[in-house]
Amino acid sequence: MPVGINGITYDPYRTGKGKLSYDLENDYVTLDIETTGLDPKYDKIIEIAVVKYKNDIQVDGFSTLINPEREIDDFITELTGITNEMVLNAPFINEVIPDLNDLIGKDILLGHNIVFDVNFIYDYNFNYYSYLNDFEKASISNNYIDTMYLSRKLFKGMANYKLRTLVNFLGVAENTEHRALSDCLYTSECYRIMKKYISENNIDLKSKPKHWKAKDIVVTTDVIDKDNLLFEKECVFTGELERMTRKHAMQMVIDIGGKCADNVTRNTNFLILGNFAYQDYKSNKRKKAEEYKRKGYEIEIISENVFYDILNFKEE
Repeated sequence: MPVGINGITYDPYRTGKGKLSYDLENDYVTLDIETTGLDPKYDKIIEIAVVKYKNDIQVDGFSTLINPEREIDDFITELTGITNEMVLNAPFINEVIPDLNDLIGKDILLGHNIVFDVNFIYDYNFNYYSYLNDFEKASISNNYIDTMYLSRKLFKGMANYKLRTLVNFLGVAENTEHRALSDCLYTSECYRIMKKYISENNIDLKSKPKHWKAKDIVVTTDVIDKDNLLFEKECVFTGELERMTRKHAMQMVIDIGGKCADNVTRNTNFLILGNFAYQDYKSNKRKKAEEYKRKGYEIEIISENVFYDILNFKEE
């Protein structure tokens, strides 16, 4: 059921949202946004770019700044180059939603870590059309292709899977601008290169990787950190991790003096959700962990990013 938060209507489970797809289409709409933060409930879009492709050829699109009706902090300005002065006379999000909805149509969406972008767009679109009682348009049901997922599946061992890293890895010419339209164009070019690579190497994207069990992970160091929050705590992972394999993550827990298990039980201390799982859906492990937590068991549900913070893990 839709709920109201601060006067805005939301579909809290995004029940009409599309799914991640590995069907590599030639017709698609590349989408990218810049925002004031990471949470669609509380943060605002400050820029949107969409580029429509037919048979991999650009045929339409637009890019616009958005007035977020709030101050943009210095960190976001430093990251994006977008200042408060730049968005002062920009359109509001509800002025842009109809054109965005029309351009997207029923095409598959393309983006880098696109779950983030889709969640923002879904919520604003839902709010706008629910207010108009046009529930046929309220849900963004388009399936989507994620170049971050593709790169993680194709190119194991990269330092990280940020768009700039992938652009450099694939030899795509770039500038240093971190803006929505340039990111759309980079993403589209990376996608076309990866499609060709997949075709030439007969890669089956739907094949399942080896599923590592907790019992397969053994300690590889004599140095442990008894002061770490995970020391002697039992950790369980769910969902695909964004920045490393599950095997690597379990290895880090074991080497710091923690413990890993495959399933959530009363002995579980931490359930770690891959960043995509944290924002996109509830796995059976998460439901079970929430049930145990309601019953008073000492179990914490944390995101992948919080897990890295606890380990003080930094990407090189």
